Amino acid sequence: RRASATAPAAPAPRQHTEAPDIGWAPRRRLASADDSLDGCWHVFVDAGANIGIHSRFLFEPDKFPRSSFREVFDRFFGIDRDAATTCAVAFEPNVAHRAHHAKQRAVYARRGWRYIVKEAAVGAKAGEMTFYSNTRRESRFKGGRVEPIGLGFGVTDRETAAAGDFAFDTPQEKITRPVIDFATFLSEDVAGRRKPAVGSRRPPAVVVKMDIEGVEFALVPRLLETRALCAVDFVSIEWHAEAKFLPITLESADGSSIKLADEPAAAARRDELAAALAAQSAERGCASHYNHTIV
Repeated sequence: RRASATAPAAPAPRQHTEAPDIGWAPRRRLASADDSLDGCWHVFVDAGANIGIHSRFLFEPDKFPRSSFREVFDRFFGIDRDAATTCAVAFEPNVAHRAHHAKQRAVYARRGWRYIVKEAAVGAKAGEMTFYSNTRRESRFKGGRVEPIGLGFGVTDRETAAAGDFAFDTPQEKITRPVIDFATFLSEDVAGRRKPAVGSRRPPAVVVKMDIEGVEFALVPRLLETRALCAVDFVSIEWHAEAKFLPITLESADGSSIKLADEPAAAARRDELAAALAAQSAERGCASHYNHTIV
């Protein structure tokens, strides 16, 4: 997965005039005591954090003057936001980044900043998911005539016979990682957090970035069903509808199979889901809570 340094500018934040209509009552909290979001006025959720660069845009904006994602944080959290009550949650299932996140968390903790790392993937339901590193296929491009094509850690094996000239005779290792029900996390742990008495001059806000290597095709229907994004002010979704990420097979929240064979099928499904997100964001009880979806 590539870490993106930019994102389109966000629209102006809207005032929260009513409670988010999530369509169902919170039942339990998923967070343990040491990673609870209680005490967080603003929350940034980075699903598919890679090395955590977007959290650096949040906490160290001056080091990244060319990142337009800074504008998202400034618009929704405020330029003068209180870093001590602004929290970031990084979901990253690739344990190759474990040491990097641990170091970043320790550095931020010394400054009084809350950077919560969850070594798990996000999905339509809780459980486990199989990943592949795909490092051998990607390495064939390094140092050669062709630039690396950006295939890395993901849910699809890109080194099988279907890879054609890039297939390998020996299979690559399957990597099993835990998955959390992202809709429940947003609706309970994020929306249900106990906010501090004093935070920012702006209303409490939630910003979500999703770069989850195709799993969005299974997750977004679950987010629509539960209305979990009605508790979110801004969501950025990177859609993996390009041919290099396909075909892909996923499991929906109800256990049924989702198969996207090629780019036209993936693009059509992307457009359908993006339209559904836009429609839901305009509904009463949701209109004040998430403004924009990046496609």
